[in-house]
Amino acid sequence: MPNQLAAERSLYLRQHADNPVPWMPWGEEAFARARREQKLVFLSIGYSACHWCHVMEEESFADPEVAALLERWYIPIKVDREERPDVDALYMSICQAMTGQGGWPLTVILTPEREVIFAGTYFPKRSTPYRIGLIELLERIAALWQQDGQMLRSSAHALMERIAPHLRSAHSGHITAGTITAALEQLDKLFDRRYGGFGTRPKFPMAAALWFLLIAGPRTSTRALDIATATLEAMRWGGIWDHVGFGFHRYSTDERWFLPHFEKMLYDQALLLLVYAEAARITKRRLFEITAMEIAAYLDRTLLLEHGAFAASEDADTPDGEGAFYQWRYEDLRRLIPSHEFERMRAIFHLSPEGNAHDEATGQPTGRNILSAGTRTEDVLERFGGTLEEFLAWWEPLRQRLETVRNSRARPARDEKVLCDWNALVVAALARAGRLLRQPTLIERARRTWSYLERVHVHADGTLAHCSYSGEPAIDGFLDDYAFAAWAALELYHATGANDFLEHVEHLLHSITERFVDGDGIVRTAASADVLPLTEPSDGATVSGIGITALVAAVHGVVAAKQTSTRLAEHILQRYGGSVQENPVWHATLLCAWLHASECSLLDIECPSDQREELEQFLAKHYDPLRIDRVVNYAASAFRAQRCRNAACIPLTSWEEFCRNVPLGNQSTLEASHEQ
Repeated sequence: MPNQLAAERSLYLRQHADNPVPWMPWGEEAFARARREQKLVFLSIGYSACHWCHVMEEESFADPEVAALLERWYIPIKVDREERPDVDALYMSICQAMTGQGGWPLTVILTPEREVIFAGTYFPKRSTPYRIGLIELLERIAALWQQDGQMLRSSAHALMERIAPHLRSAHSGHITAGTITAALEQLDKLFDRRYGGFGTRPKFPMAAALWFLLIAGPRTSTRALDIATATLEAMRWGGIWDHVGFGFHRYSTDERWFLPHFEKMLYDQALLLLVYAEAARITKRRLFEITAMEIAAYLDRTLLLEHGAFAASEDADTPDGEGAFYQWRYEDLRRLIPSHEFERMRAIFHLSPEGNAHDEATGQPTGRNILSAGTRTEDVLERFGGTLEEFLAWWEPLRQRLETVRNSRARPARDEKVLCDWNALVVAALARAGRLLRQPTLIERARRTWSYLERVHVHADGTLAHCSYSGEPAIDGFLDDYAFAAWAALELYHATGANDFLEHVEHLLHSITERFVDGDGIVRTAASADVLPLTEPSDGATVSGIGITALVAAVHGVVAAKQTSTRLAEHILQRYGGSVQENPVWHATLLCAWLHASECSLLDIECPSDQREELEQFLAKHYDPLRIDRVVNYAASAFRAQRCRNAACIPLTSWEEFCRNVPLGNQSTLEASHEQ
């Protein structure tokens, strides 16, 4: 008989509806029952595309023995982290504070008063030499609760008293050019010079850090750009990239970007689309432009829903196992690909009859091959024996053939909930990529998704809904919903010049101030009544909502001449400046915000029609990610412009004066500060 999750709209929750565990959704009803029956709460948090969440369900939550223990001693609650990011953020922060690590599935045992007794991640059903099993864990804590529940309550309360202030704290201070230098030096130390990326294993894309490197690079040193481009190149050729159907998997389990966890998340596609487009515009490298366009193609082919918004994710698993949809048997490829082409493909993608993929746990060959071409373009092209354009022309018909065959397989499940924050990231990325790459179709796609968010996610009073199911809004919006929507509106303004988008930015920034900023200046991530408030200035799986708020406010202050926006950006940067200085790498979005607040300039241009092409070529040649180019008139009688920065405007009354003053080296103060 289905449990209470059968009535929920979340795919992840409904996937657990037939478990023998008597799951309840998060809410007062579950905690009231825990208080009434004096039981502990077993809280399990995950999401539908999470591989290890599925593993734990199959091993434990579908098991009658585990279910009996949970029913006897606990009130089990299941939460979709994408639906309730506030619940997830709170207990993940506590788990990381207690254990030094986190991840999903997140496993937390609470008192009926919602205070933490125990926190961890994945647990097998039975204990191993390396990890306690779920059954033993449940039995031990239940026994302690029966023997001395008051002691556990007191311990949990004391823990929360110690941790809670840190969840709401921020260290004030001033971000400076020296902070930027420190961040660049830290990223250089973390940079993997052999394989690209940061650290060892597992490796995540770290889109915020890459965007920071791209923005800071032209103003500081070529080293920042070298790190960013080497990483983007390695990711594009590695197994984390889907060479057949496009799009990035969530992360690599190894340092080589070879073996990914195969789920595909909407936020990764959005942020990496933006980063690759930025890299393409700055470096003029064709590979980055192609990658950006292929991410956009993946979004439209696979995640786009019929009403114009995008699904949250694609799962990693199918009935054939994790990642089986994306992998290939050697003999199958030999049958599909002509022999003279197969030998080339074998060399490029390191194919093996035994399979080049190995089981993550045992290290044994799986018999399957992951398409991974290495990490460096020059090595790939050397094995291919031609140029990048020749490689792309050769690979495309083979890719299409493989895609046709692959589409006949059982496809990973798609979570079709629409998340306001993640869809807003897609809007921002599409609009910015469309502008940078001169692809108006991307801008139109951004407007289409924005229209859905406006129609479904904006309530009559102007507040936002966090998610929607089949066009029906659900759950009040969180900081990320407002911040990312403001960013989306700002990028649409840059891409279209339509002033109504600026009005949206102003309204959303005002809403953030009213709903999420406390009296002491702390920006909370949620306004939820049933969860302890916390602030998260650092970047996580996505960019920081606090950082994006500061960035949008800084730019809006320039383009709309709004001092209230400028002051909001300055306030956030000062309020969290000490936290940024302590660990700049993990606050890359706030560093991007500081760069915009310090260096953002606005060019208002009036241009005769016969000079339009010359102007566009000049602006493209001298692209600056922190300069806003606004052509207000393409039919002027004479060329004139005005450059505004830091509340000061300089008239540029001739084309010659414009050409002397616009290039980056003639206006950046950061470069000089960095060299001192």
